[in-house]
Amino acid sequence: GLAVGAHLPKRFQVVDEDTKDPADDAEVVTDEMMPEDFVAAAPVVAEPAILFGATGLIGNHVLQELLKDERYSRILLFSRKSIHTGSSKVIEIITGFEDKEILENNLHGDEIFCCLGTTIAKAKSQEAFRKVDYDLPVMIGVAAKKNGVSKMLVVSSLGADAQSSNFY
Repeated sequence: GLAVGAHLPKRFQVVDEDTKDPADDAEVVTDEMMPEDFVAAAPVVAEPAILFGATGLIGNHVLQELLKDERYSRILLFSRKSIHTGSSKVIEIITGFEDKEILENNLHGDEIFCCLGTTIAKAKSQEAFRKVDYDLPVMIGVAAKKNGVSKMLVVSSLGADAQSSNFY
């Protein structure tokens, strides 16, 4: 299994890949939930929301909901390129994600929404696909743990299943 998240609250720890069992008190988020449901279920927080993947389909929907949500006065947006939201709530941190120090120095908040993802066609190799869909979220989780971020939501591939013969 994967040990990332051991310092995060149990309800947000990574589910064991071998057994698929979440922690006893884990909050289960189903794929039937839409981004609005994630945001609506979030508690009132003083720290900024942190968003990865806002240029993608799901991430952009999450961003739109976070922008409307009065509970967040700021949104830290980590991205490879600027999306120019025009909102004073958004602080963009442009990064290629190769530099872990950028995450460790800037990843301060209470809640992370990780909506990173790609397709095998865009990635062009299984190695590049794995970096975006697996390695980067794990790296973000490790930096979050170091910085005391208490909650991390990771959106995975539709129909993700460790037993599948498809690579995703």
